[in-house]
Amino acid sequence: MTLAADAKDQVTPPALLAFRQAARLAPEHPAPRYYLGLAYVRAGDAAEAQRYWRRALALSPPGSAYGREIAARLALVDRFLAMQRAGIGR
Repeated sequence: MTLAADAKDQVTPPALLAFRQAARLAPEHPAPRYYLGLAYVRAGDAAEAQRYWRRALALSPPGSAYGREIAARLALVDRFLAMQRAGIGR
């Protein structure tokens, strides 16, 4: 997250590389995808965050605390994108 925060919450090429490398090293762990999604939310790209958080949730054990946290954040992003598509809040 530091790589994204140092760039005023933009997802920089070094941040993308680091998150993607983490996902390659731990392909069945949700954390790299969760943090990449978080970086995209902070950068204002909710659609990209949604994509990563869906995968992170799918990789989370059912009933895990962090799986519930990912699900809650994903629900907020889903709602935000649905409202955006409907033209609400523009």
